[in-house]
Amino acid sequence: MYHLKTLVKLESSDDEIEDFCRAHIRYDGVRQYYVDFSLQLENYDRAIQILVNGRKCGQIDGLRGLVQKYSRQLLTLYKRSERPEAYRQELWDFVTTYSPADLEAYQELKTLYPAADWPAEREKLLAALPKHANVAQFYAEDHLYQELLQTVLAQRGLIGVQTYEKLLTPKFSRQLLQKYVAVAQQMAEQTGDRQHYRDIVKILNKMTTFPMGMSTVDHLIQEWRVKYARRPAMLDELKRFDGSQM
Repeated sequence: MYHLKTLVKLESSDDEIEDFCRAHIRYDGVRQYYVDFSLQLENYDRAIQILVNGRKCGQIDGLRGLVQKYSRQLLTLYKRSERPEAYRQELWDFVTTYSPADLEAYQELKTLYPAADWPAEREKLLAALPKHANVAQFYAEDHLYQELLQTVLAQRGLIGVQTYEKLLTPKFSRQLLQKYVAVAQQMAEQTGDRQHYRDIVKILNKMTTFPMGMSTVDHLIQEWRVKYARRPAMLDELKRFDGSQM
């Protein structure tokens, strides 16, 4: 980069600068300069090709951050140079591959399809996503609450449930409560320190905000008092819950 800046400072010819950039294109700083240099000359085709090649190299080398960066730049250039098909394809690839389940990109992609066509396109997109992708946010975005419920119930722990609780509770309070029960039971099966049992009590407290939650918690506590009678720390924390809630 020092050499490149020196060439620019000395007002070297465009050809000399381009030769240097091509020779050292593997460096991100050089590639970025070459893109900017091409844009200054209004050579969009070359700038795009530089980024496409960089994205491919990043994929081969497993450099996810660079792949996302180059893809975002390509989106900007496709939009600026009015290439709608290339823009839509790049956005599709960004959501499904380069930055799986990116909500902002998903929202943008959605605007590129007629409303009547989007459900079919969405199914294709969901099928193209890797298994680890966070599809729950897409279901929430499109008000697909049944699919959202199934997704968060299948997840381990309560993060998904708690994230989308406000959306799901009006229609699915019973199912959410049962998820809390399942997680609380799993935690109760494991011995732990005082903090572990306090975390269980926090879940119990949350359960009381659901319809039938208080009676469900009462049943759990009675069951645990018998089942875990030899855990004084756990029983002590449950007494604290008893004193504040029941």
